[in-house]
Amino acid sequence: MRKSAIALLAAVISVSGCGDGVSPTTTTPVVVATPTPVPTPTPNLLGRGLACGLPVMPECGQPADTGSPGGDPPGVYGCCTKEPDNPAQFRSIVSQAISKAQAENPSIFSGDTVLDRPAYQLAVARILERDYGVCSKPGVPGDEVAIKNTNSYSEQYDIYTQFQTAFNPPAYAVTCRPARF
Repeated sequence: MRKSAIALLAAVISVSGCGDGVSPTTTTPVVVATPTPVPTPTPNLLGRGLACGLPVMPECGQPADTGSPGGDPPGVYGCCTKEPDNPAQFRSIVSQAISKAQAENPSIFSGDTVLDRPAYQLAVARILERDYGVCSKPGVPGDEVAIKNTNSYSEQYDIYTQFQTAFNPPAYAVTCRPARF
């Protein structure tokens, strides 16, 4: 009798482990959380003279403070020269970029007074690249912005006055052949 009781107990245990025989047994799947990748921030290249996709040119300009103050010979700064008959091709969009910089960055202005000259120059250069599809960057000396849409030449514009104000409309400074950046 002992053998039959053990056999009966084994049968009950094996049947109960298989469910009720009517509904199938289900197992709950294990969910493994996958971490969300953190995107790597893209550096802001606007205002560095790269946005138009042209290759970078070697610096060919000569700062005005080397040699003669008016250039050596006068009006010539390395590959950059004053061209009195130059139509100043970019003057209109530089002027528009200055106005946009004032509207978009009120913290660097007090009226027309520029409170942060490097930030002002960079803001104008970034707007020129962002909105007009040209290459632009703060120019040398520190009161100018450089602009190009080809590597055959670039233009420099004075955008900052000796009175720390935004120079708008900007003053054409020089044309550089080839482009100086």
